[in-house]
Amino acid sequence: MVDIIILARSGSKRIPKKNYLVELTPGQSLLSLCIKKGLRISNKVTVSSDSELVLKLAKDEGAKTILSPYHNDDSTSVDAVLFWAQERGTTGPILLLQLTSPLVEVEEIERAIDEFDGQPIFAASEMKRGFQIWNLNHALFPEFQGVRSQDLPTAFLPCGAFYITTERVLEERKSFMDGARPFGIAEERAIDIDTPEDLEFARWKFLQTWNPEH
Repeated sequence: MVDIIILARSGSKRIPKKNYLVELTPGQSLLSLCIKKGLRISNKVTVSSDSELVLKLAKDEGAKTILSPYHNDDSTSVDAVLFWAQERGTTGPILLLQLTSPLVEVEEIERAIDEFDGQPIFAASEMKRGFQIWNLNHALFPEFQGVRSQDLPTAFLPCGAFYITTERVLEERKSFMDGARPFGIAEERAIDIDTPEDLEFARWKFLQTWNPEH
């Protein structure tokens, strides 16, 4: 069974208390929704934080917890995940769930887990318009200019919603992306809440599409 880790640092510059008190809909915080989603996938869900308050909220939702020193501006997500994996002796697949991507569905995550064969996987927004990007001087992909949008190949833009890897791979590569491959999710569900505008859009989209079974 996959081990699930959710990182929830107490500090957030653009949206204060985003990782533990901000609600997507009344009574449903980003933290709560992410834990509930994780528990539908595995009974091994841990929240890592630098805050005892966050850990108490996580315990109330049924998650295991770990107080970690790797939730500051000098640390990376890899540092925090490795600390947890080594403290708990995790040896199998690791699923890092990002609580700021609440629109990704359980079924999508489970399909990605089923596809995991030891090579790291990252969630990515499926998009075609990436091939029509320009810089100030010219098209970056001139061969695709003038091609109908439906005839463009699919590009994959990492969205951070989830990563699947192992402790051994993280130890060797110190990265979630090195040697990884994308798992495509629909662009409209790949939002990463980073700004107040992102939050308002996610709230609106959540109310349009939310299904408690997803």
